[in-house]
Amino acid sequence: MAALPLLLLLISDLLPPPDSILMVAKENGDYVLRLRRSYISKGYFDVLVRECEKGDSTLLKIYTGPRYRIGSVAISPSPLSSEFIRKAFNLSPGTYYDEDKIEDGIEQILEAFLNQGYPFCQIRPSLEKSDHLVRINVDILAGPLVRLSDLLYSGRTKTWAVKRWVEFQPMLFSEEKVTEWKDKLKQLSFIALIKDRIIRVGNEYYLQFLPQEIGSEVIELGGTFLPKENELFALISFSSENLLGTMRRLSLRWETKKRLEVSYLEPWLIYPFQLGLKFYDIWFDSLRVSRFEVSFSRKKITIYTGIERGDKRDEFIGMRFDSRPFPCSLGGFTELVRVVDKGSYLKGGGWIKLWLHPLSLLVNGRHTTLRHAEVTDYFRIGGITSLRGYWEEELYFLSGLWINNELKLFPLLYPFIDIAFLGGEWYYGSGIGFDLTSSRLGLKLALGIPNRDFFQAKFHLLITGRL
Repeated sequence: MAALPLLLLLISDLLPPPDSILMVAKENGDYVLRLRRSYISKGYFDVLVRECEKGDSTLLKIYTGPRYRIGSVAISPSPLSSEFIRKAFNLSPGTYYDEDKIEDGIEQILEAFLNQGYPFCQIRPSLEKSDHLVRINVDILAGPLVRLSDLLYSGRTKTWAVKRWVEFQPMLFSEEKVTEWKDKLKQLSFIALIKDRIIRVGNEYYLQFLPQEIGSEVIELGGTFLPKENELFALISFSSENLLGTMRRLSLRWETKKRLEVSYLEPWLIYPFQLGLKFYDIWFDSLRVSRFEVSFSRKKITIYTGIERGDKRDEFIGMRFDSRPFPCSLGGFTELVRVVDKGSYLKGGGWIKLWLHPLSLLVNGRHTTLRHAEVTDYFRIGGITSLRGYWEEELYFLSGLWINNELKLFPLLYPFIDIAFLGGEWYYGSGIGFDLTSSRLGLKLALGIPNRDFFQAKFHLLITGRL
């Protein structure tokens, strides 16, 4: 016999050898039950663990007895083949009993039943021990075969819209398919959680989704303030992400002295493609530019086209993509612009966001092949979503790159550094940000200092509320 360290008890797949002695602290008395349970799970059904106090410790004397082997496996008749069930258990007569393999087998078998129309399936294993052999009896209660006739939805969203969104069709119940539908619904910003249940009416079965919906009407109020010159830029926007419960989207946005924007997304008119309409006016001192855009979206890809009019007329067609696999998300666009009577040019850009705790890194880039540009042809950035030491859309450029770095060591408050290389010139901004977000209210504050000029510091505020 040998004295073994307590560490062996903490390693789940290792057991002390037969007929061992362990020394443990008195307050760890529950280890007796845990140790005995571990031996039984590996086939030592006759194990004995005896305690003997010795000073401040307890000696555990282990008598394992013989290790049982599999004698036979009996499986009750079921819709699944006995051969599949035996392979799932991975237990052959003559091998040592192993409870982990039995649990893994039950999980595989149950998953197979759940994905082949048997959501009420129950599996009840039992053991018969004799002459150091174990007979495993697997009693399978498959329950009724369930064919889903319809999908019910208990929320503010219209049931017909939910069914079209998940592409529901009457079918045999499948746990994988139900999970896929729920995941697709949870991608919508106004659905936080979904529970499900099966309802039987006569011989018909219905799947019911019980969602937790949050407000789909969103109001944003924000602005930028420059204390030195007492200047204020303000914005207000309203959007409905689930208009009248139909999953249609409508948004309005207004910025002081600069922009008025209206957009609408129609998901059903040309389903499975989503039709988008967007119009905005932008003012450049005395010059007004209007842009109208039509888009067609499917999953992560959007194709769009339209016209832009100011002191000239532009016709454009382009493509956008957006992908958000955690902890990295990326997107981009490319656009061909034809200037009436003046030729064509390309412009494009992209972004990638990395979350490497506690560092959040966002990289953006833009480029155009246009060389002789007018003010309306430039890219414009600045403000709380890009360079926080500057006004909204203060900086103009044809080709550039900017990076936002945030060090989020604490939940709410974080320092940031914004760096940009625009049109051959460097721009810097640094400061402190504050984010407070809940399911219904968001508050974002930032104090941005451009190029270490404290007298030009900007205060940014953005409040988001869900109704």
